[in-house]
Amino acid sequence: MRFPVWAGAAALLVSLALGLMLARAPSRSSSEFDLTRAQATVAEITRAPHVTGSPEHTRIRNWIQSQMTGLGLTVETQSISGVRQNTRGDKSINVSPVDNVIAVLPGSDRSLPAVALMAHYDSVAYSPGAGDDAAGVAALLETARLLSAGAPPKRDVIFIFTDAEELGLIGAQMFFKAHPLAEKIGAVVNVEARGSSGRAIMFQTSDGNDALVALWARHAHAPSGNSLTSSIYRRLPNDTDLTIAIGADKIAINGSFIDGFADYHMPTDSAASLDPNTLRHLGDFALSTTRALAQSATLPARGHEATYFDVFGLFVVQYPSGLGWLFCAVAAILLGWTIRDEPKKWSVLIGAGKVIGATALVGVAAHFIANWIYGDGTMAFRERLAEAPAAFWIWLALAFAALLLIKPDRSVWLGTAVLMLIVSILTQAMVPGASWLFVWPVLIALALDRLAPRLGKSAPLVIAIVSTLIFALLFDIVRLFYVSLGTTYAGTVALAIPFAALMLSPMLDAKFSRPIGAGLVAAAALGLAALTLNTGFSARHPKPGDLFHLTESGKSFWATTSKPSDLPGGEAEHARLPVFRTAKVWRTPAPPAAAPKPTTGLKQDGETVTLNLQTQTAPHVFVASIEIDTPVTDARVNGEPVTLNTDKPTRIFYRASAPMDVTLTFTPEGPGTLSLVTLLAEEGLPPGAPDPGGPPVNWTWLSHTRSAVETETFTWP
Repeated sequence: MRFPVWAGAAALLVSLALGLMLARAPSRSSSEFDLTRAQATVAEITRAPHVTGSPEHTRIRNWIQSQMTGLGLTVETQSISGVRQNTRGDKSINVSPVDNVIAVLPGSDRSLPAVALMAHYDSVAYSPGAGDDAAGVAALLETARLLSAGAPPKRDVIFIFTDAEELGLIGAQMFFKAHPLAEKIGAVVNVEARGSSGRAIMFQTSDGNDALVALWARHAHAPSGNSLTSSIYRRLPNDTDLTIAIGADKIAINGSFIDGFADYHMPTDSAASLDPNTLRHLGDFALSTTRALAQSATLPARGHEATYFDVFGLFVVQYPSGLGWLFCAVAAILLGWTIRDEPKKWSVLIGAGKVIGATALVGVAAHFIANWIYGDGTMAFRERLAEAPAAFWIWLALAFAALLLIKPDRSVWLGTAVLMLIVSILTQAMVPGASWLFVWPVLIALALDRLAPRLGKSAPLVIAIVSTLIFALLFDIVRLFYVSLGTTYAGTVALAIPFAALMLSPMLDAKFSRPIGAGLVAAAALGLAALTLNTGFSARHPKPGDLFHLTESGKSFWATTSKPSDLPGGEAEHARLPVFRTAKVWRTPAPPAAAPKPTTGLKQDGETVTLNLQTQTAPHVFVASIEIDTPVTDARVNGEPVTLNTDKPTRIFYRASAPMDVTLTFTPEGPGTLSLVTLLAEEGLPPGAPDPGGPPVNWTWLSHTRSAVETETFTWP
């Protein structure tokens, strides 16, 4: 089939434009959610950072209480010493005081299971937390205002403003573990954020989600979400408060926005940086989903796992995940039928090899080039996030250059279809919620190819329109991968190659593909040169300062987890940072300074051994690494049961902005030794410190601090 020379370029440009439109939050709302009031809430909460335990945190807690009381809701505060042990990794233990704010809107039938709407109101150090999670707090307040203004909902709605989420999901843990209202809750809606812009994505649900997804999709405004993100998120080490609700066996659904990642946990996460349309879209998600659940005669039951995806935010396609096998079978039949008519069947294998080679080459090259540009260290992941949107187009140019250089003819198109069908089958077997991303483009591309002879003269136009729309959806997924994983994972952009090969290659004129591909390589090379020379920082996104003072084994250092060039004079050494599992620092000698030191002590009372850890002032970070050389039972931290590792040290974290008092008790099987290594950091560099080169940031935890490592050994009896 012949396409005009300009068809491929037009299809590509339209696809990219549509993909970028998908990234933006809708500019209108179909609900009565009041954006002006929500913005005022965000401004009120983001006057300053508000770490758990700080005076600013207390002010915000009291303000939330007054707002909910003013709406006529029953309000209480759950004040408790919070402890949560991670279920993943090294099973570290997080400790913090907790003040959860809980408000109840009574329903017309209070015997029914309640619906909870949840967001956290604490922030990380140094960040005002507009996106994370003042936007969520605003969504809760506006939802409460609207639901309380009309007739009572069918069932109770419980608004949970959790505390200490940033310190390890501790507030949510203590609510679902210790508060009596937790038993009454049947479904949970959580609102979160990791950035400052973009649409609010429904990215996580509890298992057996077909009825829950259907309810969300029916009531959502501009629905955004797919089972691919939910399936992947379940396998990632990332958590939100909803993780605790799911662990408590609740029906649960999560919404968040992730664009504008350069503002995440940074001083720039301010009310001025937050996209108003993004705030409204998150509010629409919270309001529509909570209202639908609250008005339901019965809450969505657990059933089949759903495969689902939205189409341009207009509607949601949903079907049981098991049905994906049927789509794979239909795609296989169509593919076999198409290949049967090909005169040179062996060329399909060559085409598949070209696509595999191009995708692998670009993926590996982009990954290593990006990491070479950004360098090693904790800050490498986020140091260049401000320029990530521009860098994305450089990697995308490389991807399209590779596709054009392999001269995408029909063999490449068919070879791509074979590859994507194989991936469809593999994902259907291992991650069914991801299979739609691969099988539906194959089905549509093959169907268009079979229908082309019957479409007559209109075939090129029909194929161009449909293929452009499908690639726009696929391009948006590639962009989301890149945004989600970060700048050092630039190789994810190579996924654009097979998607473009399948949907756009029939429109790419082979005569001009290689010259254009060479031009894209040259353009990408210039872009990479600019990326290497440019710092990526600006007044909007200033360079962070990662300098801190470290005292260890009687010696003092200037240290950084970023680059040795950030340190004052002298040759820097690379050394392990104690108590952190894999972290290393660059350090140079420094003058001694007053080193913070915790108060520690161990005693035995009968069969019980008690280790006490205290500070007189609020630490910025405290980490204890504890190793016991004899088996123990009944281990508890501040009275909460925990499990101590037997094959490696157990770590206890405390990061609240309040004096620390942590007690570990256990019953040993006999005499033994406890080895204790602590790292205590207090805010502020010592007098006479060199210029740290930028504002403090939360990402490295020790930025702009005085930190000290202490090692002690205790024995009993």
